[in-house]
Amino acid sequence: MAPAYVQGSIDEPLVEETIANRLAAAVAKYPDRVAVLSNQGELTYKQIDEQSDAVAITFRDLGLRPADRVAVCLGNLAE
Repeated sequence: MAPAYVQGSIDEPLVEETIANRLAAAVAKYPDRVAVLSNQGELTYKQIDEQSDAVAITFRDLGLRPADRVAVCLGNLAE
């Protein structure tokens, strides 16, 4: 049976939650669990966290600050 969120409903509301907070919670609880599985491979929650940190560091090094807006255009890939 598919989980409830796949069927379009969830038990807990996500109001007031950020993607960053949800990712941090998943990394703390399931660091080595597969979070993304695709034809290109798989990524664990820890790997996604490390990659997002690398992007954040790059943005910081380019002079961006918290609350600055950035447009991002990416392909439909796991990486």
